[in-house]
Amino acid sequence: MAVAVGLGVAGCDRPTPLVTMESGGDFVQTNAAQYLRDGALIQQTVSPPHLHARPGGSLNIDVPTSVADRGYFLSVNNQRLTETINDTHYRYLLPNVQATVNLVVFAAPTGPKSTTASGSWPFVVSIKL
Repeated sequence: MAVAVGLGVAGCDRPTPLVTMESGGDFVQTNAAQYLRDGALIQQTVSPPHLHARPGGSLNIDVPTSVADRGYFLSVNNQRLTETINDTHYRYLLPNVQATVNLVVFAAPTGPKSTTASGSWPFVVSIKL
């Protein structure tokens, strides 16, 4: 019995899935700021990683299979940017402007009646020469 309780507590300490973003050979990754696992919402303080990218370049976003299976979408400065994506890799072409944007990868809601994302991974992308 004590072993089962110990395993249950250890399971709560599992890290959330990592999402990786790459541009121009530089990459950053982060754990989720919020993540729904087994019906429980995990919230963590996450300092969004900062990535430098060139105008007109590309962002390569990699998510684990567990996130791709749910589906995910991208949001830039609080505006949804994509439809639901189900691939573990997504390539986003950056606009040909200089700006700093808040990009968030959101895991899709878990059910048809749910409107709340089931995970979020925040990033800051500086687009400049």
